[in-house]
Amino acid sequence: MPRRAFDDFTEDVLERLSRVAPTHAKRMFGGVGLYVDGVFCALIADGRLYFKVDDTNRADFERAGMEPFQPFPDKPTTMGYYAVPERVLADASRLAPWLAKAVEVAKRAGAKKPKARRAVAATRAETQVAKLENLGPKSASWLVAVGVKTLADLQRLGSVRTFALVREAGFPATLNLLWALEATLVGVRWDRLPDDAKRELRDRARLPAPKRKRR
Repeated sequence: MPRRAFDDFTEDVLERLSRVAPTHAKRMFGGVGLYVDGVFCALIADGRLYFKVDDTNRADFERAGMEPFQPFPDKPTTMGYYAVPERVLADASRLAPWLAKAVEVAKRAGAKKPKARRAVAATRAETQVAKLENLGPKSASWLVAVGVKTLADLQRLGSVRTFALVREAGFPATLNLLWALEATLVGVRWDRLPDDAKRELRDRARLPAPKRKRR
């Protein structure tokens, strides 16, 4: 006989859920994540099935005396999942509406994530240049002097144009500032900017390549 991918309990859960909607499983975080119609809305841990919850369906689980998923038994941290009552799992007519609610909860939660990421990005964009990791106090003061006061200003102008403004203002900026500006925009440390990116930046800025030292 072919080896089963999961333990008996997980295989049984998959079979029962699949009678209601297309379901597949993936191992994750020491347990199993369950995808229903392509939506991650349930998980199995320590031989128990948990469904995704929010304010629209949490009361169903609490009325049934079920507990939230607690990934670390010695810590009070919980996640947005509650254990599914055995009588619900055993009865397809009961399981269908509970599963449908969990899928909808997961969809709503997924729709909120891009908004949250945009909010974080907007907040970061207002960061003062003096607080940006790749820029020292002197470089930051040069940027402020040419009107680049926040990350948003740098994003709007780009690294090459900002570097040009600094040089045009008479500040003794070297190529290291150009690397730092670009690294800030792409989210890496200045010394981890790839060499090909540096060459492209130098060409765009119309700066000569560094002279090789004579041996």
